[in-house]
Amino acid sequence: VLDSTVTGARPWRPKNYGGRYDGFITAREGLVRSKNLVTVGLTQASGIDYVRDFALRFGFAPDLNPGSFPLALGAGSVTPMQLTQAYAVFSNGGYLVQPRLIARIVQRGDQERYTSTGDIERKQIISPRNAFIMDSLLRDVVRKGTGRAAARIDKADAAGKTGTSNDARDAWFAGYATGLATTVWVGHDQFRSLGAVTGGTLALPIWTDFMRHATADRAPISRALPDDVVEENGDYIYREYRSSACVSDSHAFIRTGHRCASEPAPVPTREQQREHEQILEWFRQDADNV
Repeated sequence: VLDSTVTGARPWRPKNYGGRYDGFITAREGLVRSKNLVTVGLTQASGIDYVRDFALRFGFAPDLNPGSFPLALGAGSVTPMQLTQAYAVFSNGGYLVQPRLIARIVQRGDQERYTSTGDIERKQIISPRNAFIMDSLLRDVVRKGTGRAAARIDKADAAGKTGTSNDARDAWFAGYATGLATTVWVGHDQFRSLGAVTGGTLALPIWTDFMRHATADRAPISRALPDDVVEENGDYIYREYRSSACVSDSHAFIRTGHRCASEPAPVPTREQQREHEQILEWFRQDADNV
């Protein structure tokens, strides 16, 4: 994926946080280093309709998550509970689980007044192999990316992602470890800037402090490599793509910036070009903080 500026009709370009661009890098590296332009590029390559439809599987509200490219960088609206449910999918093998807000009610004298019973409602929304690969990506964010501070909970399966909205009005960290998924959001009721902060500097320390105690007596979860996934060049790929030239020589592909001969560059339609210019107009309004 090309980590580079995107030009439009106006003399403006959307930016990575910090204004640094690194050319062709893997999608894994783009996520680990929280590269905005890599995310935009992946969304363009996949198609915004596909990306939105896929995201809505996770229980997000359709009317609050519009089908436009700003969705790639979090233009939609989600609650901490919804985000926690979404991240749990990557931890549990691909299931969207409906939460139970009250497990038990116990009154004075340890008399139990209520206990939640029945099967927990859950639905498989992504394949186990996709959940495994996403889990490996999010673990790398903790091991060597913007979520490195989460490693302080000392759980080998810790995984998660930082998030910072435009003008730093919201700071997020969502993640999981030992089968427990949690999300921290920090922001003002008045929807104003938090100042010179990010999700990694503000929300992540809160998450780490909580999870250190919450997971103290819980063991990390070891995930076996699915039969239909193989490790190639330090990354995980679908077994059926193992012989692909783009996959087997992915590092050379990244260094040279060449496309696979079997995958010619798509030619955008006029409608796609107009949509692209509309996207850039949205970005321009918050250019300094994208």
